[in-house]
Amino acid sequence: MPRISVVIPYRNRSNLLPRAVRSVLEQTFQDFELILIDDGSTQASDIQFSQNDIPVVTTSIPPSGVSAARNQGVKLSNSPWIAFLDSDDEWLPIKLQRQWEFLQSNEDIQVLQSQEKWIRYGKEILIPKKYQKTDENLWEKSLKSCMVTMSSVLISREIYWKLGGLKEELQTCEDYDLWLRILVHTHIHLLPEYHLLRYSGHGDQLSERFPAMDRFRIYSLFLVREELISDRKSFQKKLDILELVLKEKLQTLKLGQKKRTKDNTLLEILEEKIKRGESTDLSLLTPLLNEANFTRN
Repeated sequence: MPRISVVIPYRNRSNLLPRAVRSVLEQTFQDFELILIDDGSTQASDIQFSQNDIPVVTTSIPPSGVSAARNQGVKLSNSPWIAFLDSDDEWLPIKLQRQWEFLQSNEDIQVLQSQEKWIRYGKEILIPKKYQKTDENLWEKSLKSCMVTMSSVLISREIYWKLGGLKEELQTCEDYDLWLRILVHTHIHLLPEYHLLRYSGHGDQLSERFPAMDRFRIYSLFLVREELISDRKSFQKKLDILELVLKEKLQTLKLGQKKRTKDNTLLEILEEKIKRGESTDLSLLTPLLNEANFTRN
């Protein structure tokens, strides 16, 4: 059984996928299996595998979204540790080795990420301060923005499934949601070394496809809020911080909806739920996932 399973989901990334795969196969740490999940591609991908003993699993699923593809990859895995890599990103050669070494010296860690560099149109760019990774105040910062990068993480398979994996109803911000659920229970540690290159500017990224993306974060925040409410004695401090951020995001989304001449009744109801300290059932949150409610008529 390999020590790590590397999962790469992709759809129609024939021009980018080979670079990602190559960066995995060229790792100095070689005790892993590679799992490629084709999420309903309509074009062929020519992937060249180097001549080594790395087990490679390839499978296809109907177009279901990146969450479903990643979950399927974890289901097929045979290792206690999972490393994800987006098909448009690239690892530096000692990424897995350095993370594995760090875990051996810190056996209580269940999730570990590394530092990263951002590349846009072939040039490294400065990461805005609010997105720079840190081990400090991670709960509060992660509520505002996604502070953990899927492609940099090495995560225990056990905790991944204990918390239910990625939510497949989320078309984007699925990673934001997962990290918040994990941070309720444990810390996500940072290896302060640069082992990931994140590329942008190629036009088919999820962050560029969905309007009013904070609606997905609000959906996630309310679900996490339900867990915190269920045990206020343990989570009151985290709950207080979450509700402050949630109010801010609701206000921002309301302003956006006003500009789109959209009805704000739902958002006002959700605000009232927070004010009264009441629970919020899933049926009330579902409209947040409907794109038609957040685009101009």
